[in-house]
Amino acid sequence: MLKVQHIGSKWAGEQSDTVADLLKLLETEPLDPRFEEFGNFVWKLSPDDAVNIGASYEVGGNFYGVSSCFSIFGDTKQDVAELRRAIRRNQRTPAYLKAKQELAEQKAVRAERQQTAKADA
Repeated sequence: MLKVQHIGSKWAGEQSDTVADLLKLLETEPLDPRFEEFGNFVWKLSPDDAVNIGASYEVGGNFYGVSSCFSIFGDTKQDVAELRRAIRRNQRTPAYLKAKQELAEQKAVRAERQQTAKADA
């Protein structure tokens, strides 16, 4: 069973988007590749978190050009399987790969600037 903590960028008190809405957005908008560093969008919770939250898996992230963050919990690997598949499809799209490349280039520029600043100090 899925437990939606939040989907979409909403004001306090507004109703969250649905999993169906998220699946549609995953078909058209690239995810933000920075979330690969934090479990690659789908991760197994620690035993303590699993007990506190009442779930074993979390699916979470945001999009690269559209703010629609999401945090969804599932009891089993099967509960999050459809979302995992949709996320992996998204990660293979040209738009996602382009976003990943843009972020890598930005990171390289920052590293170069930091190196120059250290040399100038």
